[in-house]
Amino acid sequence: MISADGDCVPSWDGIHDIGAEAVASRIAGLTESGADVRVSFGGASGEELGAVCDSAEELADAYGAALDAAGTDLADFDIEGDELTDSASVDRRSEAIALLREERAGLEVSFTLPVMPSGLDEHGLALLESADGHGVEVATVNIMTMNYGESYDGDMGEYALASARATHGQLRELYGLSAAEAWQGLAITSMLGVNDVKGRRSHWPTRRRCGGSRRRRGRVGVDVVGVPGQAVRRGRLRG
Repeated sequence: MISADGDCVPSWDGIHDIGAEAVASRIAGLTESGADVRVSFGGASGEELGAVCDSAEELADAYGAALDAAGTDLADFDIEGDELTDSASVDRRSEAIALLREERAGLEVSFTLPVMPSGLDEHGLALLESADGHGVEVATVNIMTMNYGESYDGDMGEYALASARATHGQLRELYGLSAAEAWQGLAITSMLGVNDVKGRRSHWPTRRRCGGSRRRRGRVGVDVVGVPGQAVRRGRLRG
């Protein structure tokens, strides 16, 4: 997870230099095993670069440096909390990603966003609209089906399914997609075990239920100790 190291400088978890040998070794091991490496920017802790860098050009350079360090053009933007509601940084990020795309033909972009059983909130939708308005092609929207709040005390699996269905409808409307295309552009990440909301627990069957129709739906991952379990896919939500 890449966040800002004080100024507009990318670092792993906001602590380790992007060229850190320990991280590079882990990335090399993944690559040698045949895995695709995706760099995730942002997350629940630390400052996302878009909120720190002063210009879209500076921000694009910071994103590019992190991608180069990992040897990949697969970029995920995990935007949540205050940074999701900050319209200035949302637009600056969209512009930066568009600039980065001009330099990198193989750039593949995904967004990881918080969700409720009713779907993405107004800020999540505004982020996707901003990206689309800047010409950013989005391969995947990854929803975090977890942490709905104290009032949601029912079955976490059902909430995850409701969140996916609601977001599916929103993606169809936003991008003008068919049902099949919208499912293919949707990823789901659930948190196994006790969620951040006390007493809310997701079990392995939750993941199985969410992935039960994989032939026509997108991808399912799990969040274990704060590491997003995303699957990489090819395609574009933006037509």
